[in-house]
Amino acid sequence: MKTSKEYPATHSMSTAWFVIDEEDNVALFEGADNGPVPNGLREERFIDELIFRDGVQEVNGEKFIDFSEEQASYWVENLLDPNFSDWKSCWDIILQIDPDRKDVYLSYKPDSIRLNAKYGLYYSGNGYLPKILLEEKIVLKATYCPYWNEPLSNIEVQNHSCPFFLYENEWNFRFPFVRANIPLYPVKASQLSLKQLKQSVRLPIKFNEREKIQVMPLYPCYSYCSEYENHILKGGYPYVEVFGSLGEPVYALDYYADGEENIKALKNIPLTLSLKEVDNLKK
Repeated sequence: MKTSKEYPATHSMSTAWFVIDEEDNVALFEGADNGPVPNGLREERFIDELIFRDGVQEVNGEKFIDFSEEQASYWVENLLDPNFSDWKSCWDIILQIDPDRKDVYLSYKPDSIRLNAKYGLYYSGNGYLPKILLEEKIVLKATYCPYWNEPLSNIEVQNHSCPFFLYENEWNFRFPFVRANIPLYPVKASQLSLKQLKQSVRLPIKFNEREKIQVMPLYPCYSYCSEYENHILKGGYPYVEVFGSLGEPVYALDYYADGEENIKALKNIPLTLSLKEVDNLKK
């Protein structure tokens, strides 16, 4: 028997979320407009919000997220000497300041977040970089952050030093997420804030071993693009054909659960159907 299902809304949802693997490594997953999205996570969350809004702390008026010294040192190695004509516009930039002149930098009230104190590493989300900061060598190096401004598939992994594993499913929910970055010093789950942990799921995988990951057979998910697909119904729950991590056809649960109790109930629902079950249900 085939059926269609109901959805929470009909719109696109560019949604980012964290996945934690068996080694406590953290990956950023970007579902673009169509999902899928694990049940219980917020919709329409962008990567820069997930990292810099959800992860930020503030003490004495200074915002910060402390990446490790290893992560910061590798980031610094890949920064570029800034040119004022290139860096005057300070949108989504990772920059290094002279740590000994931090007070001078902060006196200009930059809209920035400290990423590591030892290396003087900062993120600037928006605003402008005063020319004097470059002329006086207060800002030493900088680079744009392409991995949250454009499709991850357009980025050459070796050309940036994001400390997160990155996975993307750009358009079609039926296909697996594809790995776009393998960090030298990956972010660990212990480095995430409580707010970030609420926008994360754990999966029984290892990112270093998985170039492609189809999430739907591993965790209860839903998508918006799939509202145009026919579903197989079993026990009142809809399943849809997707491609597994190795390209194999899989019928996976595609169901939006509203509310904590309904989400908990999904733990007792099979995430996939065998092809034999599907054949019987189609009769």
